[in-house]
Amino acid sequence: MRRFIGLLALALTTSLVACGKSAGSGSATCGIAALTGPLAVKDAFARGNMLEAIPDSVPATLPVRVVAGPLLDAFLKSRDSAGMAFTVEGKIPVGALPGYGVILVGPRNTPLGILLFDGRAVPNANVLGTVTVRDSALPLLGVRIDLKGYEDPKCPLFTEPKT
Repeated sequence: MRRFIGLLALALTTSLVACGKSAGSGSATCGIAALTGPLAVKDAFARGNMLEAIPDSVPATLPVRVVAGPLLDAFLKSRDSAGMAFTVEGKIPVGALPGYGVILVGPRNTPLGILLFDGRAVPNANVLGTVTVRDSALPLLGVRIDLKGYEDPKCPLFTEPKT
């Protein structure tokens, strides 16, 4: 029960923080969207939508969203038989402790962006490469997901890369 209350408190705190830091209007809707998108991504692993292989076409730059945080850019540094290697550029919020990244691929096999999650990677997920954040190479996982049902048009999870 204590764990549930702690998770609920964390979710509410994250929601309130996200309301002020989202890409959109800063409304409560954007705060909720900042949580539901990442939760849908984690749920996609449980539903069997985990990527088995690197997408055929990966752009040189992808947007990166720190969960309930800012939008940054990731640059593809290499792609080979060992997987993809991205490097994130931009300021990671103080207190954020990214533990793994997830590349999101849309229904048409198009990479949408990368989400950076705190904590440990999803157990038994395929590692498609690495994403380097603050001099740490983190595992990069992947899922196929249609975000249309989880995003508010005023505060999308990803926007076009800044560069």
